[in-house]
Amino acid sequence: MGARALAGEERQRTMGLLLASPITRRRVVLEKFGAIVVHASVVGVGTFVGTWAGIAIAGVELSLGGVAAASVLLVCFGIFLGALSLALSAASGIAAVATYGTVGIGLVSYFAWAFLPVNERLADWAQLSPFHYFLGSEPLVNGLAWGDAAILLGLSLLVVGISLPFFDRRDLHR
Repeated sequence: MGARALAGEERQRTMGLLLASPITRRRVVLEKFGAIVVHASVVGVGTFVGTWAGIAIAGVELSLGGVAAASVLLVCFGIFLGALSLALSAASGIAAVATYGTVGIGLVSYFAWAFLPVNERLADWAQLSPFHYFLGSEPLVNGLAWGDAAILLGLSLLVVGISLPFFDRRDLHR
């Protein structure tokens, strides 16, 4: 969604029509980000409800608080990845760059989170991965780590803030 938010509009040649209305480029980016937040929240609620139903049907003993915590962190993580994709879309104008760039960064950060702790000297570097803030606190067992959620949301806002000048300065006349 983040990749298509801006680059998709350009590819479909609807960006000119969108920007012809009396709104700024910054507002376009922020409203596209707002849509990402709404969609990620809907996915998080759906994940919680589906998991809760699965637990009830299967009779598994799992804390609903833990499921809620994992769902909240999933929403925060999804917002971060959406913001990252939106930023790459704003900077490049190419949906494939935004999509594959986000997937690549996600894969590298996952493997860093999963394998850097194997070496004691490199273990602290795993904290640079967004996966550390998504799953590192084991939300199903320990509940919501509010600091981890705040870090993911703060990084999301930072990434969107960085994308604003890129989109403001890009030439959209291709």
